[in-house]
Amino acid sequence: MRKRLITIGVLASIVAVLILLLSFSKAQPTLISAYFNGRGDDLREVIKQAVLRGQGSVDIALYDFTDQKLKEFLAGIAHSREVRLLLSSEGGGHHYERQICQQLLAVVQAKHLSNMHHKFAVIGSEIVITGSANWTPNSLDVEANNIVVIRDGNISSSYEGEFNRLWGKATAGCP
Repeated sequence: MRKRLITIGVLASIVAVLILLLSFSKAQPTLISAYFNGRGDDLREVIKQAVLRGQGSVDIALYDFTDQKLKEFLAGIAHSREVRLLLSSEGGGHHYERQICQQLLAVVQAKHLSNMHHKFAVIGSEIVITGSANWTPNSLDVEANNIVVIRDGNISSSYEGEFNRLWGKATAGCP
């Protein structure tokens, strides 16, 4: 009888541990990946793949955006997903940035803001792309820069809050 009670107790403990483990497994773990163009990582491709992995809207806040390949990529996804583009009014490639922004206006919402030096994108409610790289050919291909991709709902929510705060202050249209 005592052996049977011990066996039942052990089984109950195992079941309790399994239930506990299963309840924790429902939460998505934070995944963080860092990429460096100096190590040969293709930062442009990292950005594209992170956007494609996520679901839902794409909110982008950039100091400088002059990369034609990323412009074409965003134009393509904007037909099936909401894309909001927030640009700095002082970006370095102002003429090219204005051209890219105007070409995207048919399919994305765009605003601009002074004194903004961010470089991040929020994909749905789960992925953040951030780092030192502006979305320019020079920054992505020549200068030593990084992109960090974070998959975490809490961090994504924090970045989305910052994006929405700035979006509310920004001026509609291209810089």
